[in-house]
Amino acid sequence: MTYVYRRENVPLSELIGDARTAECFVGITYAVDAARFVRVEPQGLTWFDGADSLILDPEVPYEARLFGEKAELRWVHESGGTGSGAIIADDKVDNPSDGWEVRSVDWREPLDRHYLLWEVLDANGQWTRLASRRIGSVWIPGTFESRVC
Repeated sequence: MTYVYRRENVPLSELIGDARTAECFVGITYAVDAARFVRVEPQGLTWFDGADSLILDPEVPYEARLFGEKAELRWVHESGGTGSGAIIADDKVDNPSDGWEVRSVDWREPLDRHYLLWEVLDANGQWTRLASRRIGSVWIPGTFESRVC
């Protein structure tokens, strides 16, 4: 059974707080200046610029897709730092804040496939730099020798 939680007028930071459990989340955020691969850490959303891990202001992105082992977070900015949020989870979310609509859905099982379409250039233990000739390089969370979280 899959549970879908929806809420309007929710800040991204609150969505992350409501979904956070023992698992970690990684994903991608979209802002006017860049798309960034991010990790959710205790201090907030972090991204890597090739030299340092930086904290991303949660009011900067206009869209976020974050993935954990048991849940996916989706958020789209609408106005004033708030937007539409969704938590799609394999189990019920414990103690979400008020205002969430929940429904259960029967989904088909996902296809277990993995693709790596980029060349691995280097890694620093927490981030890996991938590259392609057409796009250039990008830092993503995790390494291919270990789990992301």
